[in-house]
Amino acid sequence: SRTEAQALSLFNSDQAKMATCPCSALASLVFVAEAGIGLWIWSVWSWRLRMQTSFRAVGATNLVQEFQTYGYPTWFFYVVFACKVTCASILVLAIIFPKPILTLIGAGGMFVLMSGALLSHCKVKDPPSKSIA
Repeated sequence: SRTEAQALSLFNSDQAKMATCPCSALASLVFVAEAGIGLWIWSVWSWRLRMQTSFRAVGATNLVQEFQTYGYPTWFFYVVFACKVTCASILVLAIIFPKPILTLIGAGGMFVLMSGALLSHCKVKDPPSKSIA
């Protein structure tokens, strides 16, 4: 019947929309991750830059000393600083301008940078608690 066909068409249309729209729970998780990671990195590389924290490499009292503990030159500190703040900013921008490419670039860059941070902690044989923020 006609109403049955219309209902089936509407059902199929709704199914198609659901298949192309992201799950709202997943979208919420992405939002929280973008905001949390972006703001956390900003805090580490701004007002907590000179603070002693429980995550610093053994013997380091600030972020510059931490890089020295790892054996990295000062210029490398500035490169990592620029890259981390840029990736964190891209993640926050992805909230304002919800484009998947922004999330991919920000998260991908942060993954590479944080993998390097983890390897740096391993290099100086920091306890695992120093590597988990």
